[in-house]
Amino acid sequence: MSLTSEDRDAATRLAIHQSRDDLLAFVMLMNPSFSIGPHHRVLCDQLMKLEKGETDRLMIFISPRSSKSLITSTYFPAWALGRNPYWQEIAVSHSDDLATRFGRAIRDIVNTDAYKSIFPKINIRKDNRAANSWGLEYKGKQAGSFLAAGSGSGIAGFGAHLAIIDDPISEQDAYSKTRRDSLNAWYSSGLRTRLMPGGKVVLVMTRWHETDLAGFLLDQQETAPMADKWEVVRIPALNTTESLETLEPARKKLLKQGYLSQDFTKLKLGESFWPAPDKEGGFCWTTSDIIRTKNNTPAFKFDALYGQSPHLRKVTYLKRNGGRIGLKRKHLSVHILYNHGILRSQLGQQPIILQ
Repeated sequence: MSLTSEDRDAATRLAIHQSRDDLLAFVMLMNPSFSIGPHHRVLCDQLMKLEKGETDRLMIFISPRSSKSLITSTYFPAWALGRNPYWQEIAVSHSDDLATRFGRAIRDIVNTDAYKSIFPKINIRKDNRAANSWGLEYKGKQAGSFLAAGSGSGIAGFGAHLAIIDDPISEQDAYSKTRRDSLNAWYSSGLRTRLMPGGKVVLVMTRWHETDLAGFLLDQQETAPMADKWEVVRIPALNTTESLETLEPARKKLLKQGYLSQDFTKLKLGESFWPAPDKEGGFCWTTSDIIRTKNNTPAFKFDALYGQSPHLRKVTYLKRNGGRIGLKRKHLSVHILYNHGILRSQLGQQPIILQ
């Protein structure tokens, strides 16, 4: 039996109503071809808690190509502005270009008919619509704003009810103590000072180094009694006991909501966090794909990207004699030969961190 036009209209109204309150429903309405995995339910639920004020600091560590940035840095800020049209938002990435791409994508979402069907009284201001900096109108009056900026850039004069930091440091810069320290200082004395009362921060990044921005903030949380307290979502590509405790309830919730079919693959310890597509032709990460990637990726890089677990430790100088520097890390002693200021690692693809 085919659906009548009245049935379709009722289904559309229900989807619109759900999208105002459920970030994942919003994503699906804006992008019907989106492939859902259990981690998306976890991610959306945590972001919704933050928007509602139940938390105000959130770190997200999930494998590459898992739609974490698409949800966190594109759909979520658009959805949050729909629900809070007077919010000011700042998006930060390691380059101005990447941050601007997020800004353009969010602006374009707000301009769609689908978005206006969910949040009908919000528009982009005609006199303030650049990709990296634009403003909102709500009910015909000036309202919130959005700013995209590269990490370390000047953002004085801008406020933030919501700041989203997505990969604030590149892989290359992450192994530079100077660059890490500079970013950590910029966050503390720059971005952190831009927050409005009750302002919220989301940090999405690959854990390249133990003292990266995430490590710096988590260390502050442990050592400074009055430091910000962070909720952490860490979902490695291969399931651990801890990650299964988070993912399995999310899988069951998606089954109940009808986003996944009842025969969707059950998650297993040591296997993929996203083992099967939600529909024919959908996206997923099979366990064999992850294992193949692991076997063709340097161990330190796989651990950082797919495990979100940096394992490199501080390097200590032992000796400097002529053209040879002796270093020791944990139980590993190595030598680096240098010539005319250029250091060449003798460990192949494994980096040596000079601090």
